[in-house]
Amino acid sequence: MNIQDNVRKFLSHDTVRGWVMAVLFVAFMVGFGWLSLADLHSKTYMIIEFAATILVLAALIAVGSRQADKAPTGQIRRWVTTADKKCQEVEPLSWRRGWSDKNPTIRILPDITFQTILGWGAHFTDSACWVISQMAEKAREALLFELIDPSMMDLNVLGFTIGSSDYSPKDYNPADGLEPDPELKRFSIEYDKGYKIPVLRRVLQINPNVLYVARPWSPSPWMKPSKTLRGGNMNYVYMDAWGDFFVKFIQSYDAEGVPIYAVTSQNEPDTDQNGSMTQSQLSIQQERDFVGGYMYPRFQKNGIKTLIWIHDHNFDSAGRPLSMSESADFLKCVGGYAWHPYGGDPIWMARFRKMYPHIDHHITEGTAVFGAPDYLTDHTNWSGQLTTYSRCEVNSVSWWNIALTPDGKPNVGPFGCGGMVSVDLKTNEVVRSGQYWGTAHFSRFVKRGAKRIESKGEIKDLQHVAFINPDGTGVMVVTNNGDERTVSLQLGAGVVDVLVEKGSTTTLTWKQ
Repeated sequence: MNIQDNVRKFLSHDTVRGWVMAVLFVAFMVGFGWLSLADLHSKTYMIIEFAATILVLAALIAVGSRQADKAPTGQIRRWVTTADKKCQEVEPLSWRRGWSDKNPTIRILPDITFQTILGWGAHFTDSACWVISQMAEKAREALLFELIDPSMMDLNVLGFTIGSSDYSPKDYNPADGLEPDPELKRFSIEYDKGYKIPVLRRVLQINPNVLYVARPWSPSPWMKPSKTLRGGNMNYVYMDAWGDFFVKFIQSYDAEGVPIYAVTSQNEPDTDQNGSMTQSQLSIQQERDFVGGYMYPRFQKNGIKTLIWIHDHNFDSAGRPLSMSESADFLKCVGGYAWHPYGGDPIWMARFRKMYPHIDHHITEGTAVFGAPDYLTDHTNWSGQLTTYSRCEVNSVSWWNIALTPDGKPNVGPFGCGGMVSVDLKTNEVVRSGQYWGTAHFSRFVKRGAKRIESKGEIKDLQHVAFINPDGTGVMVVTNNGDERTVSLQLGAGVVDVLVEKGSTTTLTWKQ
């Protein structure tokens, strides 16, 4: 126990707290001349002032007693994932009044709050929607209910692609073609209506509070000098048409019952993936000019409330959004920063929060790898990532493919991504990855509107993060990459000892 904890422990005694407050009050009165013994010229005055001081001291003692650190009461529920348990509820624990002297301690400070959580999710890529659409109806309904319903996984910030990506059955774009079409007469979402929109719409029927984020991999081929979806860059000449494209896309999806909460301006704009998949480059100047001069003004003109998230690339490209954010006028267009975790340090989110506290942060990718030896067991990797991102001020996290086949298909691109779940289309068997179970420890318990709260305690091979839900429920997620050990949670004058198993993820909840 450190000096600060010893002081808090000492001050937690009611009488001590009261007398300390009283002494401080008297010192304050003397210091400002309101209680000066040199000015007591009469016994009557002295008696009156003495009596008044006694009454004030008594009141302060009573207040000090009431204001003493309270010990939480009630049970602490626990859910644990290990090699043989999958987000399984185990026996509850109970708070006791006191302080931990022997175990490594995590101090929970609910009065210190940080960002508000928007939600957790993954992407209904074209490939994921195709896989889900091919399932038998009963199995499909069971899977969607498990993934989306608030009583289950409650994945509620969900991405999908505008046109094709590397995880699509084929390359396509709603404004396809090689001949210029600046008036977008060829624009159509008929292909999307085949299997994509029906899945997205069914998700909203299960949970109307789902928020969709749509992300483009490439402008139409005729908008690029390369005349192809695969690689190359945007042509300035067609920025007007590209801005109109976003308006038509949002309006068309809304008409199909799929409202879009946010869009990004370009997926991974610093790479063209060497022409191996649908992708396009967009320079810093182009992204700034397009969002500020074409996209955002068209949204305003057409009454579109969809947010624009910029950057949508790795942490190690943080100089890109930093450069764009130097303009106060441009920041008015920005509804969020989108980040990928494939390179760099997530601490950039916390740094941006200090500079631009009104703009939220969102992880818009992050993928499991099919065929990896720990695909099914690496839950601590994913709960650890979510812990790190949460402590770096993230507001939402949406992983990549929510569902693929066991061999990571369909896939027209160069990467070997795995789904959060894999689906055998012959048997309809669903296999849940370590990413699924690591995410479950957050999405099932940390609800939209939750506030992250401070938790302190440096413990080797152990990560922790805490939240308070809108209903007042406290939540802590503890990821243990080390050996089994007992740690203590300290909340006010209450403490509980928690056995955390080797290689485990544990979620604890309690009523405040």
